[in-house]
Amino acid sequence: MEARELLEEAQTEEEVDDLKNANDARIKDTVSGLSRAFKEQDLERAKTLAIELQYWIRIQNVIRDWVAGKPIVADHV
Repeated sequence: MEARELLEEAQTEEEVDDLKNANDARIKDTVSGLSRAFKEQDLERAKTLAIELQYWIRIQNVIRDWVAGKPIVADHV
């Protein structure tokens, strides 16, 4: 929820850029962890990371569509 709340509070493009950079790093880390989980055949961990990755991608989409002063529309984020 923290990422969504930060997006809702963002007022400037600079704030959103910071959130984008942090989210991009989370996506990269999650994909890396997902790759390791599959290599290790840890399907439970892979399942958890796949769900996490879906969340970060939804946040990425909201960041992409962000416009100053426009309400955040993030269904199920």
